[in-house]
Amino acid sequence: MITLLLHLLRLFPFLCGGHRQLALENLALHQQLAVYKRTMTRPRLRAAVGRPPVNAQIQALVTQMAVANPLWGAPRIHGELLKHGIDVAERTVSRLLPSGARLPRRAGERS
Repeated sequence: MITLLLHLLRLFPFLCGGHRQLALENLALHQQLAVYKRTMTRPRLRAAVGRPPVNAQIQALVTQMAVANPLWGAPRIHGELLKHGIDVAERTVSRLLPSGARLPRRAGERS
């Protein structure tokens, strides 16, 4: 609606008596036009924030390796993944390990 009125004012300046700026202020369209330009004319191409999520296949592979080899920790699984050409950080592997698959404590260690 606002854009239609603005186009009419541009096409027919005699409708506002030749004072287009005053007509915009009188109709209180100046602020609405500014809001419209800020919000509607820009494409909304905002980049994703943060790191991308880990691939579901990698998550499944880490879980499978941890369950099949309960004594392997994150460094060992990370090394095996690197051997197969899967580049993932050791910290990511440790986050992906299921809670029950973490290394068991030694007999002399305290919790």
